[in-house]
Amino acid sequence: MYFYFYSYEEKLEIQHKNLLDLKLYDNNAKLHPEKQIVKIARSIKELGFLDPIAVDENNEILEGHGRYLAAKQLNLKTVPVITITGLSKDEKIAYRIAHNKLTMDTGWDFELLQFDLEQIENLDISLSGFEESELFSFSNDNEEEEQEEDLPIPKEILDSNLKHKHTCPECGHKW
Repeated sequence: MYFYFYSYEEKLEIQHKNLLDLKLYDNNAKLHPEKQIVKIARSIKELGFLDPIAVDENNEILEGHGRYLAAKQLNLKTVPVITITGLSKDEKIAYRIAHNKLTMDTGWDFELLQFDLEQIENLDISLSGFEESELFSFSNDNEEEEQEEDLPIPKEILDSNLKHKHTCPECGHKW
C-alpha cells in the first residue's frame, strides 16, 4: 500500500473556506456530544480557531468534525482549512480513524499537567478543556501516588517479579 506523504518541500497551506462548502463525512465514528461541542466552541471563541479542519479535494472533512460543529454553533461563515490531496479512499478512512485513535493511546504526566495548569493566571482554567472535578482529582491522584511510592515493597513480591536465569544446585540461590 502506498501512502502519499507531504514532504518538507510541499507546504500545507491554510485557507479560509466557507463553512457551508465543507461536507461532513457521513460515517464518522468519532462521537461529538453536545457538551464537547460547547467546550470546543468556547475555546475557539476565547483562544481563536488555531487548529484548521482537514478536508480532501472534494471538501469532505477528513478530521475536524467537532471543530466544524462548533463553528456552526458559533455561526462562523468561514473556517481555516488545510486541503489534503492524493489519498485513496482507504487511506482517507485510515487517516480519519488514526487521527482520532492515536491521541487516545497516551495519557498525561499529571505532575507536569498540574504545573502547567497552575501557571494559568489570567484565563478561566476551564478553557483547558478540563472540568473542575477533573482538576481536583489530579491533585488527589498525585498525593495518593506519592504516598504509595513511600511504602516498602515486600521481599516476596520483589523476588516473584524477578526472572532468574540460574539456580545454584547446592543451595538453591537464584540469580
